[in-house]
Amino acid sequence: MTSNPNWPEIKQALQMNLEDGTILEQLPQSRPDIVARVAKLKFDQMIEDLDKKQIFGKIAAFVYTIEFQKRGLPHMHLLVIMSFDDKIHQPEELDDLVSSEIPGNHDLELRELVLKWMIHNPCGVKF
Repeated sequence: MTSNPNWPEIKQALQMNLEDGTILEQLPQSRPDIVARVAKLKFDQMIEDLDKKQIFGKIAAFVYTIEFQKRGLPHMHLLVIMSFDDKIHQPEELDDLVSSEIPGNHDLELRELVLKWMIHNPCGVKF
């Protein structure tokens, strides 16, 4: 999981209200403390969802590490080991859990979220 400087919590925390009513927007790279705090909260929430709320089933063990990319954004590598009863035992079972398709027009909200947050657009100049 990689943090995103466009998360609403980060954008909101980067706004400073000046005495004259002007709103000053700071850059995420100027406030790594804010970016790291928001990322930590989201990483902790993911672990709680997986371990305590068991959204994918019971977890036998997990381990993670947090690293910082060259641009300073924190990201988490997470290994989750499921309990035997909730583990995938056959390759066919994976198809029920994983999809690599962009949602169709039947769920416009999900489609918009996937296109906004899950697609890596080309970097650099387009030819």
